[in-house]
Amino acid sequence: MNQELEKLIDLAITDGVLTDKEKQILIRKAEEAGVEWDEVEMILEAKLHQRQQAKAKFEDAVKKCPSCKEPIPALSKVCPSCGHVVNAEASASDGKSLETLIENIENSIVEIKSFPKPSVISTLKKQLPLLLIAIGAILFVTATKIGTTDLGYILMFGGVACVLAAFVTFINKSNDKDIKEKRDQKLKEKGIFITEKKESSFEQLKADFEKHSRTAKTLFGENKKVSILIDEFKTEIQDIEQKRKKLMSQNWIVYGILGLIAISILFIPKGKSNDETMQEEEQKEIQEKLADLKTTEYIIDGIKLKTTGNFGSFYQITSTKTTINIDYKTGGYVFSIQGVKLVLNTNDKQKLKKEIAKVKKDCSYADENSCGEIKATLTLEDEDNNSVGIANLELPYGADSDKKAPFYSESEEILLSFEGQSYTKKDVEKLSKVKNYTISIIITKN
Repeated sequence: MNQELEKLIDLAITDGVLTDKEKQILIRKAEEAGVEWDEVEMILEAKLHQRQQAKAKFEDAVKKCPSCKEPIPALSKVCPSCGHVVNAEASASDGKSLETLIENIENSIVEIKSFPKPSVISTLKKQLPLLLIAIGAILFVTATKIGTTDLGYILMFGGVACVLAAFVTFINKSNDKDIKEKRDQKLKEKGIFITEKKESSFEQLKADFEKHSRTAKTLFGENKKVSILIDEFKTEIQDIEQKRKKLMSQNWIVYGILGLIAISILFIPKGKSNDETMQEEEQKEIQEKLADLKTTEYIIDGIKLKTTGNFGSFYQITSTKTTINIDYKTGGYVFSIQGVKLVLNTNDKQKLKKEIAKVKKDCSYADENSCGEIKATLTLEDEDNNSVGIANLELPYGADSDKKAPFYSESEEILLSFEGQSYTKKDVEKLSKVKNYTISIIITKN
């Protein structure tokens, strides 16, 4: 439609009435614009109807005071000009009687008073899965700090249990929700609809109270009893809010303490594992054992030092004094003798060569030092060359080829060391009887 024609229509019906003169002007303008009058008349009647409805609503909204004839809002029963209470009697039709409003306010206060007070336990219950995961994480961290001890394993197991419990709780909640949705769907299919009351928050209950209070104030604001009663309600609500705020402050203090405890766990020094504790105990035991031996020195100054064996008999012991060193390791005492000097007998050089050739004969090893097997021992003896009952000392752990090399090279002087382990306290006591020793060196073919 022509825009100029539309503007004329809007101007003509501004007051909600179309005069004959205005109608003639519109007809002439429609002819000039080439628009059918039936189309214009249809639009004109629609807009005129909208204007009349809007005017009727405005007149309903602006009511006049029966006392001073001044306009008052439709929702108000108190004249803002003279204070006259319009229709002060309770109206059963609009559901906003004074008794109804007061009852609504009191119901709101009851709901507010009965609303669960903020507490640490109630908050944690709502967030149970997250709480269990947090506890599990704390137990894990604590377990790693403590180490591989019995308590550490218990805390680790507890952490796993908490995480599993959180998972089960979450699954159960999801299942309950699914079951409820399926049940509601089946009921809907049967034509049964269940309307559940939504859980209100404290702020929602407070908003309901304020809404009812404003309505009562608007409709019965000049009634002193009503004003006093509403003020009392407001004071009561304020007291409830103050108590809730105090509880919330206390709860935050508890949350803070729990948070500090959780954070402090991160600074717990790492504990010792069972292995580390056992090692410390073993070291302590070693030190205690060795402390008893520090004041005693065992020296062999024998005159009957002997050598035996197919290789040992070619040498003689020239070390006049030998010290028995004592140490302690897990499992018992350790005896060792260092630097025993053997000298090849001059008359036995040829015999040594023959014995070496005998051992190496038909040996298939490329490295001749690998030929043959060596067994070298040192027997601790008393002054009569009788064993004192201590297990023989042997050459220290190492490759046989290295042990045989000095003999195969026909060295005229050889330094040997001997060692034995797992000796007892009784063996240590027997050392006082040691006056001599015998070294046996035997090398046989492979």
